[in-house]
Amino acid sequence: MGNAVDGALGVKNFLRPDKGRKKVFKRVVEVSCGYAFTVFGLKEKDHPPFFGTGVASSCQIGSHMPRKGHPLEVLIQPCGIPIPLSRKSTVKKIACGRAHTMIYTDTEGVWTFGNNAFGQCGRPVNEKEVYFKNARYENIKMFNGKIVDQLECGQDTSFVLIDGQVYSCGMSNDGQTGLGTYKRVESFRPIEGDLKGERVVKISCRADCALALTEKGDVFGWGNSEYRQLSSIDDEQQVSIPRKLNLKNISGKIIDIAASGTSCYVVTDAHDVWSWGYGALGVGPQVITSEDPVLIPRTLLGRNVLNPDSKVMKVFAGMSFAAAVTDNGSLYTWGRNKTGYVLDSIVKKVACGIDHMVLFTKSVV
Repeated sequence: MGNAVDGALGVKNFLRPDKGRKKVFKRVVEVSCGYAFTVFGLKEKDHPPFFGTGVASSCQIGSHMPRKGHPLEVLIQPCGIPIPLSRKSTVKKIACGRAHTMIYTDTEGVWTFGNNAFGQCGRPVNEKEVYFKNARYENIKMFNGKIVDQLECGQDTSFVLIDGQVYSCGMSNDGQTGLGTYKRVESFRPIEGDLKGERVVKISCRADCALALTEKGDVFGWGNSEYRQLSSIDDEQQVSIPRKLNLKNISGKIIDIAASGTSCYVVTDAHDVWSWGYGALGVGPQVITSEDPVLIPRTLLGRNVLNPDSKVMKVFAGMSFAAAVTDNGSLYTWGRNKTGYVLDSIVKKVACGIDHMVLFTKSVV
């Protein structure tokens, strides 16, 4: 749901109406939303395991050229991404940034492709590279043979989580790589700072502010703090190394995190959602900015006298909207809704882009 103009929703009828819709593929096992594009991973090994739809101007969903010398800038329905795999693979993880994509397969590790203007694909920047016509698929050798727990893309930054250790590369003008620099980083490097010795279980970064959650339930942050997302540890607008956040008014262990373009969210083991920063905080129009975490009213997320046991389990963030999923699969969303992506449904998993959202749903029929 959301903005269909650039084909990110993958339903060609939205742009070119015809008599009915054809199913392009079944059994999708993974999905990620970038800035006006979507990438899917399939379970079957006898098909191309990756498909993309939407904006393709930096080959972030591969190069698609029906006629020689005439690459497509936009795809309005999913097409296979021609990654040069040496053997059949199943996708395990996908992450999409502004104009680049990362994929982790069960046989060939981590691949990156798309725009690399800041080194976000984990390779040296070529200032003369033309991304539109020349897709380059990079296999990150340093991760081969390792089990990757998570991939995450900020706007032009990439993160890989392996066995509790976070690696990053790409744009760092706000310190968002967490590597202690404000210059671009052209290869993956391990993040330390206050995270040294900690075991990370999740990273979240939709733009240029990043959060990390450890197995102990502590939250660390770095990057842009223009909207006071990191004010609990520093008054500066940029933080270049991970710092442990002082979330003093939150009680209980934190079990999930999400970082949007301007705000941050956490879920506690009491299944409450707290937010801070600026914009879509989820507590009503009277509160659009807060340096300290504020509790989103439980009744707004489904816990009431008729359903007292409803529990929020996960939180997700786009650039200017957010979503929470409960233990019974209910979805609650809030924030910017210009292109119609706020709804209530039965959901298993959510992927958020800049102005669209993709849901994994469970049939109740």
